Amino acid sequence: MDIHPPHAPAHSWKDLSIQLATITAGILIALSLEGLREWRHERALVDEARKTIAREIADNLKEVDGDQQGLPALQANIAKLLDLVNDALAKKPGEVHQMNVNASMSELSAAGWQTAERMGALAHMDYSEVQRYSKLYGIQQLFVEHQRQTLDHAIAALTTIPGDPFQASTRDLESFREHLQQMRADLLAQEQIGKRLSEEYRKTLH
Repeated sequence: MDIHPPHAPAHSWKDLSIQLATITAGILIALSLEGLREWRHERALVDEARKTIAREIADNLKEVDGDQQGLPALQANIAKLLDLVNDALAKKPGEVHQMNVNASMSELSAAGWQTAERMGALAHMDYSEVQRYSKLYGIQQLFVEHQRQTLDHAIAALTTIPGDPFQASTRDLESFREHLQQMRADLLAQEQIGKRLSEEYRKTLH
């Protein structure tokens, strides 16, 4: 912002007052224009951040709802596996001799939220709005962590008994059962957190 004083010298206090008033007015106008440009930039930044986060939340909602629909099948499979392990430990004959341990991971994104934070858009939003987003993505992170734990236990279980459970040692069977029980607990927590997360997604979108 460049402000140039009048070239004509002041010959009286009146002339000097006029020149000072002109300079002051020029400065105020320049500052107003600069402030308007900055305000428009901030509004554009916030609007784009809101749109991006809304699209991200909508996509994440579909992922979580799909994951929740698949939980009963995962829980039923774990129940069958636990029965099979108990039969193997009791040396009961069984028809199933192969373990299929399943787990899923939702593809949930936080890129829109993180980008808004890095670009400084959050600083221009209302505090209550930022708090709402922060709470939402905090629940999302907790949900992802439980999914990761479930997947880790599934991998550990498969590693413990990769083949016929009726040929496995008692120690391996007990370790396998422990991983299954941990998976079941994680799935129960995942179900509850998923329900809450889905509700928070919908509240934020509406």
